[in-house]
Amino acid sequence: YENIKLSDMHLIPISKTVWHLSIGLIIGAVIVGGMLCALFSFTNLAIQRVESQALVPFILASLVFIPLALMEEILFRGYPFFRFSQLINIRWTILITATLFALYHFDGSSSIGSLLIGPGIWGVAFGVAAYVSKSIAVPLGIHISANVLQALFGLKDKYIPMWEVTNANNLATTIEPDQLGIIMQVLVLVFSIVVLEFSIRNKKSNGKRMASLQTKLATNTVLENK
Repeated sequence: YENIKLSDMHLIPISKTVWHLSIGLIIGAVIVGGMLCALFSFTNLAIQRVESQALVPFILASLVFIPLALMEEILFRGYPFFRFSQLINIRWTILITATLFALYHFDGSSSIGSLLIGPGIWGVAFGVAAYVSKSIAVPLGIHISANVLQALFGLKDKYIPMWEVTNANNLATTIEPDQLGIIMQVLVLVFSIVVLEFSIRNKKSNGKRMASLQTKLATNTVLENK
């Protein structure tokens, strides 16, 4: 109806798609890996191997994260993200789509606060990744990587993990796990905002340089014609 192509919404694979997806997978692994390292270092949490789980069944079960993450990225960083960014500025676009992404994860028992701190902040990170890369491949990679690592350590419901998080009472607790989890989520939010603001300023700066260059070229053309 609006005569918009899938390529206009960056939903058609291009030559850089595999590269963008790989970058996203690495970013997601770094973020979740850092969170897990902090949890196991500063709390009384520990991990132990799940004897009933094998690597191959886990990998096969984890394949479901690919279509699920792709569906969510198309839904929240596809057409709505593209249209909102045309109607309002990118900050509001990311805020709205991240809020919708958080509410989408409501299961009847989650509080609004936990949704905003959890999926909501991840929605901000995904939105910033989509804006900076002009692609859903980067947020898709982050999404897949985060889901797989969370499932790997038993942080995903309804999935049998390879390792499970346990309470190690013999370890000294520097900070409560829930408190540290919130701190880590806030750090992800802050980092995402910093990247967004830097990208916006860089884009404006490049736009001004291009406008200045075009003005100089136009002036030189007029002078040459005279």
